[in-house]
Amino acid sequence: MKENVMRWSYAATSGALLALAFPPYSAWPAAFVAPGLLWRAVRRAETPRQAADLGVLSGFVFAALSMPWLRFVFGPWAVGLWAFFALGPALHAFLLKRLEGRGDWLWVASAGVLWAGMEAVRANLPGLACPWLTLGYAFVPAGPLLQAASVVGLYGLSAVAAS
Repeated sequence: MKENVMRWSYAATSGALLALAFPPYSAWPAAFVAPGLLWRAVRRAETPRQAADLGVLSGFVFAALSMPWLRFVFGPWAVGLWAFFALGPALHAFLLKRLEGRGDWLWVASAGVLWAGMEAVRANLPGLACPWLTLGYAFVPAGPLLQAASVVGLYGLSAVAAS
């Protein structure tokens, strides 16, 4: 029971910290901590399906706290948009759980690449392209870190932060 509560707590906290990394709070150091909490939850998940569920929770909390204005624009349909945002972290968590046990270095490297890939797909999906809240954007207030984007690009910055 306690282990189950811890998994879900890590996932929800991950989503909340991701939201804090973006404006209006701009607590950009949270962008380094939040993915780690989701991965802690994923490591404690028993199955890839459970890991995906934890990713859904994290992604939904992140989207709902980061874009509360959608409720005023779309009314109850905002829940569907927040759920759309949650699909990326769900797929990310599912794939990470599938990679578990194949070496820690591979897992960590894959975590960053999968995160950046998830963001790139979401940003370029035909008909649903939505580049908002890409992890690399959280570093806009952190000048020296933002300069790294000139070398690795926005998604490279996301991958490094998520690794």
